[in-house]
Amino acid sequence: MKSIITSVLCICGFYAFSQNIILNSFNAGSDGKQVRLSWIIAKGNTCNGMSILRSSDSVYFHELGEIAGICGSTSEPVGYNFTDTAPVINKPGYYRLRLGSSQLSHIIKVVHISSNTPFALFPNPAATDVNILIGDADTNPYILNIYNLKGNLVATHRINTKSYVFKRAQLISGLYVYQLTTQSKTMLQGLLQLIDTP
Repeated sequence: MKSIITSVLCICGFYAFSQNIILNSFNAGSDGKQVRLSWIIAKGNTCNGMSILRSSDSVYFHELGEIAGICGSTSEPVGYNFTDTAPVINKPGYYRLRLGSSQLSHIIKVVHISSNTPFALFPNPAATDVNILIGDADTNPYILNIYNLKGNLVATHRINTKSYVFKRAQLISGLYVYQLTTQSKTMLQGLLQLIDTP
């Protein structure tokens, strides 16, 4: 009888973790000061600990934080949250999860626009589209003019959101001058280099 009881105790102490953890969702967003991540582990999925990873190039990731212990549940979906209080500023940041010891989630890209930064343009040089971030464009619309080096206007865009994507379209490779204006004055200008796709 004693050996039977010992056997039962050993079985109760064993916890089988899911081989492939399924996420119902994985989301991230910026509020201008920090990036908030949230995800839900699907019912019936468990793992031994999770790590939150971040990258500035989508290739090399480092650990931001971890959630120790058993994650998920065999009986119900379980939600989690994490806040990156010092995110990559004014350019893309990439996030993913390590579930258990080795499984990796898909990658999420977040462009965090600092509420203290008035303007950013990237990448430059650019082979395709150009991202433009303007801190107050949602309340103060801007006009983006693109000129070739002969001074000819080749593109005009009205920007009324904090994050805007300038489509290269038919512009050939070369140097251009960009000029950002409001209705009343020119705010800034600079050089934009467009290159061929590698």
